[in-house]
Amino acid sequence: MPVSFPLKGLDNVLLTPHMAAHTEDSMRAMAVGAAEAIVRELISEKGEDS
Repeated sequence: MPVSFPLKGLDNVLLTPHMAAHTEDSMRAMAVGAAEAIVRELISEKGEDS
């Protein structure tokens, strides 16, 4: 957002960073997805050694 953005100077406007992705559900989904990717990789590596 440019420094001269018109809404920045208004007293009745509160500007905040976008935080939609940081919900409890989205954080849990990211953790589960990461764990599943690790398990898939470990299974893949184990299969190559057999």
